[in-house]
This record gives sequence, structure tokens and C-alpha cells, in this order.
Amino acid sequence: EAGATRVNIPDTVGWATPDEYAERIAGVVRFVADSSIIVSAHCHNDLGMATANSIAAIRAGARQVEVTVNGIGERAGNAALEEVAVALEDAGEGVGELNLASHPPRAQGNEITGGCGSIARPRFS
Repeated sequence: EAGATRVNIPDTVGWATPDEYAERIAGVVRFVADSSIIVSAHCHNDLGMATANSIAAIRAGARQVEVTVNGIGERAGNAALEEVAVALEDAGEGVGELNLASHPPRAQGNEITGGCGSIARPRFS
């Protein structure tokens, strides 16, 4: 009614478990179901749950997750773009559109370093 186009549900202190966070997201998704409002998730990594919580949010109906390259963010960081993307891709859920061009000062011309072993996908023959 007031004109909002998206609502962001943060786990500001990074203490939610994936089940708790999915439940919270699903409740908001149900609340805005009759509108075009996009439900978005923003997870912090204080207990190492940011990637799992972001995936749980998507599975609970969030249409957007806020992530950062290499998980860099305040305190313990945020959900890492590369971890979320690879986890969704490996699960066969795809990643939708990744548009880094919309943030040129931060995304273009900067080398992305591989600081997380969890993004490697082993291949066995």
C-alpha cells in the first residue's frame, strides 16, 4: 500500500540457524504473497551460517540474497557470492542472473581471489 517494492530480512548478528531463518523468510513471503514485493535476505557470518542461511532463504521463497565477493563485510563478514552461487549450481537450482556490472566501482577491474577451499568442486573419473 505504501509503495514498497522489496523488503529485506537481515540476520544482523549472524546467530540464526538455517531452519529458523527459513521460517522467518517463509512467514514474510506468505505475508506479501498477493503483491509484487520482492523478499530479500541479508545474512552475516558470525557463526559461519551466512551461506547456509542464504540458501535456506532462497528455498523459503526469497527472490534476492545480498552477498559479497569473498564474504567480505563488517565483523565476521556476509554470505560469500562464490559459495552461494556454487552451492546453488551444484544443487541444480541455478543462480539466476548475476549482474556485477551494476556495481562497477566495486566489481569491475578488481581481482577476485580464491580464499575459500569450499568452492572447489572435485571431479572423479
